[in-house]
Amino acid sequence: MKKYNFYMDEIVHKPSEFTRSFFRIIESDEKDFYNKRNKTGFRGVFQRFKFEIEYKTKYKEIYYSNKIFLKSIKKTTKKLRRKDLIQKHILKLFEYYNIVFLNNFLLQYGYLRLNRVFPENQFITKEDKKIRLLKDIQINTSKEAIKVFKQEFGHYSLNPFEFASKRFRNYDDKEIEQLANIMKDINIIRKTRNINEINKRNLTNDKDLFNVYRTLKEELKYTVVYMISIISECIKEDYKEDKKPFYRSINEFYNET
Repeated sequence: MKKYNFYMDEIVHKPSEFTRSFFRIIESDEKDFYNKRNKTGFRGVFQRFKFEIEYKTKYKEIYYSNKIFLKSIKKTTKKLRRKDLIQKHILKLFEYYNIVFLNNFLLQYGYLRLNRVFPENQFITKEDKKIRLLKDIQINTSKEAIKVFKQEFGHYSLNPFEFASKRFRNYDDKEIEQLANIMKDINIIRKTRNINEINKRNLTNDKDLFNVYRTLKEELKYTVVYMISIISECIKEDYKEDKKPFYRSINEFYNET
């Protein structure tokens, strides 16, 4: 599978057909999003002015939209028939990707504004938190440290965007310890700023703005992976009794609903 723009540093390894078909739709939606917003590129005067306003204001909207979305998903009723619940989550994830596309678009715009230079990021990302929790386990292999990690990042996996991938919450303690041992040679970069500080004031510094969008990228990834994990869990539960394999594609799923 190709490397998608939003996840510049990640690839889905050996994707199942279901995962391939899902991301084919995402890729098509992404192209439509870019084509509609960027007909004249970043060079047009009106477009440049529009993008400039969005770049300096949209980060809060993205931040709050993500928080509200994640909270609503966690409250989704389980009274629905499981196939209806799966379909609802898939459609919600397709819709959610519009937030992802917007953040990625503004991140690329900020990269151009900074003359293609990546400034040092002092905002703590989800990836930083994940590494810190694994380092805690590596230093102190207590059940409490493993429990905290699973509560925060149990929906992640070694191949997080693969729907059929085994999630960390399904690892036993030994497997989590082995995962944590990978972190022993990784140095934690000291960071002092939290993404929540954008509640308190508006950002004006170019580097701060870029780093907020870069940090939001990880926040959005966290939500996407959470959605993928609950969809896959619903599918596996749905087929557990029938002993059928994972759906081969999105189309196969919709043909059976």
